[in-house]
This record gives sequence, structure tokens and C-alpha cells, in this order.
Amino acid sequence: MVDLEILKASEYGDEEWQCLARLRVDGVDVRVEGDERSIDFGMPVASLRTGERLRFEDDREEWARSLQTAFRTGDVIVRVLHDDNPLRAEELHTAEVERHRVQLRERLGQPA
Repeated sequence: MVDLEILKASEYGDEEWQCLARLRVDGVDVRVEGDERSIDFGMPVASLRTGERLRFEDDREEWARSLQTAFRTGDVIVRVLHDDNPLRAEELHTAEVERHRVQLRERLGQPA
């Protein structure tokens, strides 16, 4: 079971958050309180476990758990209230990044 809130930043610039909707997914049972339009069940999200594209129909609880990957502006966020199967740190999918050492040969206006 995953229970979460979709929160919107206050228009007044303070640190208040307005709850747009609350979503509870327990197996096939789905309950939405508040503005159901704020949750797009047709939108694929990036799975926090695998990084793969995940649709609501694929795995409802995992989709809800990963819904926070869909909001990137900071104006709307997801707060998980309860999760029966939370992610452990080692399960979080992180992109493998190839790192290259950078060596500066000269500074602007100065010879090397």
C-alpha cells in the first residue's frame, strides 16, 4: 500500500503547501481524495527501482511510489505518507555517469 499527497506551493511565497489530492493505492484498490485532475493516470513515470518507463496499468503501487519523478519544477511535489514496501537506498535507480577528468590548460587572458 502506498499513500501519498500531491502538494502545490503557496502563491504567497511563504513555505505553505496546499494539498491538491491524496492518493492511496493498495493492490488494485485506488482511492483519490481532492482534485482528481491533478493526478494523470495515463502519464508514464520513471520507476525509482529500475529507471524504466512505468505506466499505471503495469504496476499501480510502483507507479504511485515513483510518481514523484514526474514533478520536476518544485511548484508541485509528492509527499509519501506511508509505503508498505519502501525503497532502500541501494535500490534507488541512479543513472551511470561516465566521468572525465578535466584539466585546464590556460586561464582566460593568461598564457599556459
